[in-house]
Amino acid sequence: MIDVERRDPIALTTLYAMIILGAAALVAFGFLAYAVVHGRALSSVDLRVFTSCRGTVTGTAAAERFWVLVSLSGSPVSMTLVAVLGALWLGWQRRIQMLVWWTTAFAGTSLFVIVLKRTIHRARPEDAELFLHGASLSFPSGHSAGAAVGFGMLTYLLVQYRVKDDLHRTCVVVIAGVTVGLVAYSRLCLGVHYTSDVIAGLLLGAVWLIVGVTANELTHRQRVRDCA
Repeated sequence: MIDVERRDPIALTTLYAMIILGAAALVAFGFLAYAVVHGRALSSVDLRVFTSCRGTVTGTAAAERFWVLVSLSGSPVSMTLVAVLGALWLGWQRRIQMLVWWTTAFAGTSLFVIVLKRTIHRARPEDAELFLHGASLSFPSGHSAGAAVGFGMLTYLLVQYRVKDDLHRTCVVVIAGVTVGLVAYSRLCLGVHYTSDVIAGLLLGAVWLIVGVTANELTHRQRVRDCA
């Protein structure tokens, strides 16, 4: 049965552009990971941005509390909650195709973050333990990757099934984009990641977001053709 409640599919030209962007993000991530492995990622720009962001909250309790709360919105616990609630809703609505790619995007991001952290084994910045619960590794930023794929997939689900008005859709997309940016920025402000960690996390999350969205769209098109 075709899912007739979803909005009109994304245009093919837009899908092709997303695929190209996804490939570019993957290549950029590869270069960044290579640089980290070979000790070249901590350039002067990398450290300068990190130091500048960290300096905006150092010694300011109110600012630190604010950025901790922002960071928590993109934490593994928060994104797991989004993933589970979204999966339950999709299952309840019997939107199995979307459920498959929803789960794939979240699971793929989590798996790659874990494997890459353990493989590359990059240490955290100095004093990062002040805002961490236990020891962990730095590259890539799991919060940044999780926020990118989590808020991205949630936006896609809302635009597909819940938000009908174009203006409201635009607002949802903008809010999600700003939230992802704030989560990524918070990791620098709190001094728990280097700039390259955060950029790598955003790139990784973007890749899995594009995988989830484009795969769902292409699968939907195939089902429409099969039922025609």
